[in-house]
Amino acid sequence: MDVIINNELTKINIKYWQFLDRNYPIKISNYKHREEIKNITNIQKIKKELVEKLGYTTVFFFLINIFVKYDYKGPYVFMEKGLCILYHLVTGKSIRDMNDYIPYTSFHAIYKEFWDNNKNEINRNITELLENMFSSTTLRIINAKEINPIGFKNITLFLDGHDSRIDYKEKDIKKRNFYSYKFKNSGLRTQVMYDVNEFAIYVSDSKPCKSYNDEQMFLDMKLENKLSQNDCIAFDGGY
Repeated sequence: MDVIINNELTKINIKYWQFLDRNYPIKISNYKHREEIKNITNIQKIKKELVEKLGYTTVFFFLINIFVKYDYKGPYVFMEKGLCILYHLVTGKSIRDMNDYIPYTSFHAIYKEFWDNNKNEINRNITELLENMFSSTTLRIINAKEINPIGFKNITLFLDGHDSRIDYKEKDIKKRNFYSYKFKNSGLRTQVMYDVNEFAIYVSDSKPCKSYNDEQMFLDMKLENKLSQNDCIAFDGGY
């Protein structure tokens, strides 16, 4: 078993984890900035919070494997633009809140370049990485036999729904469509599939709680197109 596990981990390492041996790339922007390149205000505060919440490896991976693929406006240090995007995502701050670090108009331009212009490619890339960067069917089967309780040795995956509170200001959004019985207020529901080692390997789109119960989301996810025939998935009581 140890040989099989080592072979699986080696294959995953070769395909997905070689970035750990790389240095930060030199990025030459296609945009010709009229101003001198500047540092982001309070960048040390951003770095400190990102390291505390995500760790060095996650931040490094985001910068050199995802953010660096694209180009962005604004006369700021390239990697610091990426740190702002990640900080905005992790903290949940609004675009105007980012004005404490970078003029919000400049940040909005970077935000738009990254998310709006590349969302389909980013979504495909992240989906593929989640499914394969931390797990494989072989690893799941072996570990399930080792750590699962008696009677559940064949379970390799688990699916559960999570509700998250949201606040919004758009007038055309009908609040009742987002009603969550859990929060007694507006919310979004997301389905997360994780393996026996507790790695999340698939995350669904987030949908309004009232219109999308667990059963409906399960059908919409079309898991039959994502699972190996050797995987066995467990659901919570909602199904």
